Amino acid sequence: MFNTTTKQLASGTLALALALQCAAPTLASTVDPTCESSVLQIASAGSSNSSDFNGGQTVLHGSASQGVDLLNAQIAKKEVELLKLNTDYRTHYTARDKNKQRRMSAYDFAAGAVANAGDITLLSQFWKYQRIPGAGLNRRGRLEAGVITVLVAYSMLGGMYTAEGVGDLISDYRSRRQHFDAKSMRERAVAIKDELERLLKARTEAIAEMPNLDAGEKEYLSCEEKVLRDLKDLGLLEFSKLYIDSRKRHAQRDITTIGTLAVCATGAFPGALGVLAGIRHTNTKQIGGGGVGFLISGATLTAAPVLIYGGGAVTAKVAGERLSKQLGELQCRTTAKLHDDTDCLAKLLPSTPLTVALQPRLSTYQEMTKFLTERATFLDKDRQQQKRDMIERFVSYAAEGGPQIAFGTCVARAGYRWGRNPYKLFKGVACGATVNEVSWATWMLSTVARQTRNEIRNAKNAKEQSQAAFSETNDDLKRLEAIKAAPATTL
Repeated sequence: MFNTTTKQLASGTLALALALQCAAPTLASTVDPTCESSVLQIASAGSSNSSDFNGGQTVLHGSASQGVDLLNAQIAKKEVELLKLNTDYRTHYTARDKNKQRRMSAYDFAAGAVANAGDITLLSQFWKYQRIPGAGLNRRGRLEAGVITVLVAYSMLGGMYTAEGVGDLISDYRSRRQHFDAKSMRERAVAIKDELERLLKARTEAIAEMPNLDAGEKEYLSCEEKVLRDLKDLGLLEFSKLYIDSRKRHAQRDITTIGTLAVCATGAFPGALGVLAGIRHTNTKQIGGGGVGFLISGATLTAAPVLIYGGGAVTAKVAGERLSKQLGELQCRTTAKLHDDTDCLAKLLPSTPLTVALQPRLSTYQEMTKFLTERATFLDKDRQQQKRDMIERFVSYAAEGGPQIAFGTCVARAGYRWGRNPYKLFKGVACGATVNEVSWATWMLSTVARQTRNEIRNAKNAKEQSQAAFSETNDDLKRLEAIKAAPATTL
């Protein structure tokens, strides 16, 4: 009987073992961590590296924490990519500024010198023959010489600005081909913004799937998310400033070209050509019509700053509204908030058991904070410089355009009112030309003064170029790019 019982127990044990062996795969397949199936797929999508970012180790434990570490690295790298995009954008749309300033100053000075010579000839001859107009008409060539010289000056300036406008169009075409135009850059920035929001959302979900976090770790991760979102918002805010600035400069450039062509066209053809025809044909009404042309030319020059900067402001406003719809509302708009959140993160760091592992992460955030602060300061100084330039232009254009208005008024009045009194006609033209000399002298002096300041500024910037906030050779940017370009590793 004992043998029978032993045989029954042995067979029962064997059956139970076989049943457990068969059931083991089924039980194993039912234990599927949800964090691995969602978070790690998102985190590994960009073949990112977290060895430099996380100090070469996983900061927290578990598969979900690995996903958070990868997501942190990917978010930081995307934000560095946005900063690099901003650098490339500003470098590109300001690349022609230095040489363009020099060319435009050369055009203005050359045309001003020729016009100045013509105006001096005009006023000297009309004053000379003011008391003997008959003798002056017998030597029409002397009276015509000054007007012809002024006509040449306007034609020169108009031709050179036309060539510069064509060069601007070619430059815009090349920018579109290279995808550096405003539309392409806006699309790239919006794409980075969408990717950052996706990664931040995935990070939030990954942290929610980590139930074993203590209070210190939760507070640290929450503060870290604030820093990451601040970096994203400030990077997008920086792009917004650059985008608006590029559109404003583009509009001001085009309006300046068109306005200068309008000044030259009205001064050359209704103006100088009308006076020249009146002298040749002894037709005082044609001289009066030429005066109207000079009057319109001077008025256009005086109103130029309003048109240039007003048009730029309207363009900037429209561009800003369009961009804000695509970027959405930015919660962080000052570097002060980013500094506060980064300081908060640094204070929380000693309370975590993994201070050594988290230190590289914090160092990266602090370096990005410093970098963004320097660039924000640079943009503020640039905006103040643009404001000073605008005020200077208003003053100089008024000093240049006002005397031309007086010149046109004197010539028009002389031609239309004193057609039967050649003495007063000659005197009116001579008085107008004398007043106009102030315009051309101011034109030349302001051109020299403006370009001298530009050269001093360029020389100063050249010394600081290697560390300029938006320079591609900036050491801070290179260090941040090294994180972005590091090879992937397995955690």
